[in-house]
Order: sequence, then structure tokens, then C-alpha cells
Amino acid sequence: MHMRSLFFICLTVFSIDALADFITPNDRVTRHVNVRDAASNGNNIGKLFLGDFAELTGEHGRYYKIMLPTGVSGFVAKSWTTLVQADSLADSATGKLELHFIDVGQGDSTLVRCPNGKNILVDAGSNSGGSPEEVSDYISEVVGDGLIKIDTLVITHADGDHYNLIQDALLGMPVGKIFHVGYQNHYKLKSFWTWLQSFPSERVTRLGKDYYDKEGSPNTRIDCGDAKVYVLAADIRSNSSWKNARSIVLMLKYGEFEAVLTGDATKATERAIMARYSDSFLDIDLLKVGHHGSFATSTSQGWTDALSPEIAVISSGKKNGYGHPRYEVIDRLDEYTLNNAEPHTFTSATRPSGGYNYQSAQEYNEQIYGTADSGNVVVIAGGNGAFEVSTKHHGEF
Repeated sequence: MHMRSLFFICLTVFSIDALADFITPNDRVTRHVNVRDAASNGNNIGKLFLGDFAELTGEHGRYYKIMLPTGVSGFVAKSWTTLVQADSLADSATGKLELHFIDVGQGDSTLVRCPNGKNILVDAGSNSGGSPEEVSDYISEVVGDGLIKIDTLVITHADGDHYNLIQDALLGMPVGKIFHVGYQNHYKLKSFWTWLQSFPSERVTRLGKDYYDKEGSPNTRIDCGDAKVYVLAADIRSNSSWKNARSIVLMLKYGEFEAVLTGDATKATERAIMARYSDSFLDIDLLKVGHHGSFATSTSQGWTDALSPEIAVISSGKKNGYGHPRYEVIDRLDEYTLNNAEPHTFTSATRPSGGYNYQSAQEYNEQIYGTADSGNVVVIAGGNGAFEVSTKHHGEF
């Protein structure tokens, strides 16, 4: 890889192309609104699902006249729907790839803002130190005023610290496509599975162990504009840390900038990925470090050598009881990360005997960041390979 230059750009707001007002189901709706052939209790001719939009073409008393994306025209009750005016939609794509690693304490959540204005949310969960309100507030602050849509939601695996904030955090935000792994009995939070099943089946995809995108053939179902998305692995089977091993692992490629988001991927997942792809393909710029920086399960030496990341981000809680992140993992990473970062605090753990010993570096200049110390970590990349890193705690917007 080439050394990257750093630059500054401003955060702007998310774009939904719109030339007309829209109708969408309101918060009373659990699944869909019936579309009828008359402004009355007419025949059902279609359905408007949660998270979907239909163009407003007229009003008739207690009904809106709409046109579905399929071209079908019909009527929906005003009492079950919301009018979204065109000028209230969050607007203007940045033309940059933005990776927002949201501080959720001992958990994980990443918001990807694509060059074309699409939003991808990868996980939102926490065992401690995170709340759905903080996730929601952060997304709203970053995206800006107006209706915010999560175009793609990825639930990397069925551990609660990766999904248990999603349902409440996304209240009032339409959700498009959803990708996940595992089955109902893998998700301990029953209300979440019920929420997941409330979406139309064509929008929810469970990825199996043989699902991955071949080198040079990016995913066609996840739209991130000029930034291409690859599913590197999903549902990899292992007897050790089996839920974590099943994590969906994503790569984002925007021109000369590449990032890998790992969920809680284990060494078994890492081996599967390294067997599928060439060394040159896996040579990246940014690594979202697996399993909160665990030394026991993730970030093997071979994986670190293959990816050779220039930036690394770790999501974990402050001095947690798991020893995340471990010093040994950081030691591997800083063989490759750039050492030109603005001085910041970074804390890692050792385990000399028994419990964990946490130590903090106060003037740390490696391009390695932890949400436990830095709060929300933002990496903004241009297609030319240049990037900017900034950090901000909740409440500092």
C-alpha cells in the first residue's frame, strides 16, 4: 500500500432522491398498510410495507391516493400513514465514504454513509455502557434534519451486544434490506426476532456458509454507490466461539481505499477468508478489529499480516471484564498502522496472572483507536485513497 495523506472535509446530510411528496406507514403499523382500489373499504390491490414509500398523487377525504413503486395506483387510509414532504427529506450526498464507529460501550455499531447518500448500519448492540437513544441521536446528528432511512441493515451475528439496541434505536427510521445469520433459537431476545420477522420476506436475507462475493465481483444487493461492498464470509461453522465465527464480514472498496468490518469474526472465520482471496485483494487500509480486540479468539498474526492495515478501530467498553482490547493484539497491529495520528489516549489490557491489568498511553500517535477512550471514531475517505480521522464523545456535537 502507499502512504495515505490526511485531509479534512465537513459532514453533510443524507440524500433520498425525491421530486414529489411521499406516503409511508406510520408508527401504528406493525407490518403493512392495505392499498385499496377506491377511497373507501374497496378491494385490496396491494400492500405498502413498513419502510416503503409511495408517491402521493392526490387526496380523497380520509384517504391518500398513491402510486406504488410497481406502478400500481390505489388508496391508503390517512390514519395508518404519514405524509413525508419532499423538502423534509434528509438531503445531499457527500461523494465520500464515511465510516462512523459509534461508541456503544461494550458492544458494536458502525454506520456507513455511502458516496451516493445511502446509509448502511452494521450492528447496534451493547452489554453495558450503550443505549438505543445514543445510537439514534448519533445517527440523527450525522445524517441531519429530515427523514432518515437505513437502506441496508447488517446484523453480523446473534450475540446481543451486536443487535439488542437496533429495534429501539431505529424507531421512526425506515429500514430497507436486512442481512443476518442464524436462526430464531440463536437470538435470545425474542422481541428482536419478532421485529425482524415483521418485515416482508423479500427484504430479509439469512446468509449461509457458502455465501460470499468472489474477488472482483462486488455484491449487487447492497447499494453503496461508487463504493463497492463485498461479503467476505458469513455463517462459518466452528466448534469454538460458534456464534462469533458465524459473523458476517464485509469489505468496502472506494477507489484506492479499502476497509474490512469483522463483527466478532474468529480465527476460523479469518482462515476461511484468507483461503478465498489473494493477498493483494486483502491488503487494506482500515480494519475494524474483530471481537472487540480479543486475543483469545481473533486477529491472528496471519490475518494481521495479510491485511496489513494502516488504521485500526476497536469497539469496547472502558476497562471491561473481558480484557478487551488485549495488548498482544495491539502489538501485532502497530507493525502496520501509521504513526502519524493526532496524540490521543489508548487503553489496552495485559493478563500477567489472574485478572486483567489495564494500561493507558496518554500521547499515543498510532492510527489505532478505541471507542472506550476516543468515543465515536469517524473515518472519511475519498476515492483517491486519502482519509481523515476524527473522534468525538457523545454530547460533544
